[in-house]
Amino acid sequence: MRKTAATSGELHLTVVEGRNLRRPWSVFGRLSPVCIVHVGRQQRTTEVHEGGGSSPFWNALFTFDVDEHSTDVDIQVMTPSVCKLACLGSVTLPIELSRWQDREFKDLWLPVTIGKQPCTTSLKYGELRVRIEFKLATTLYKHPSVIALPVRRHNKDKVGRSI
Repeated sequence: MRKTAATSGELHLTVVEGRNLRRPWSVFGRLSPVCIVHVGRQQRTTEVHEGGGSSPFWNALFTFDVDEHSTDVDIQVMTPSVCKLACLGSVTLPIELSRWQDREFKDLWLPVTIGKQPCTTSLKYGELRVRIEFKLATTLYKHPSVIALPVRRHNKDKVGRSI
């Protein structure tokens, strides 16, 4: 398959699940993880997996508009703490549109890190599973994922019968 010079489109990202997430020292009780996803100025949040522990499951699908200025997907893995959200770690995935084929699909396990340093083999913070698909803007125009249909409205009398 030939790669095209992608300049803009949609990034469909599913935050599927986590495994072996580590509890920070400041968190007591069972972990209830949530993910906050950033692509440029766009932000989306998964639901909190109450009592999800070190292996939460979200299966949350998000759509982001991306272009040549979009650089990274940043995912923060958080859990509610005593009075705020505590960070379990983060995942950063570079967006390099020139390396993507239209409608290319990837299913990845990514290491959760603290700060920008990758995990060492002796100290793991867990992993996050994501599914990613890029749809080129020109393809979206020709073949949209969702087609809007006109809404048909019925006039009803006071009793609720159609006239």
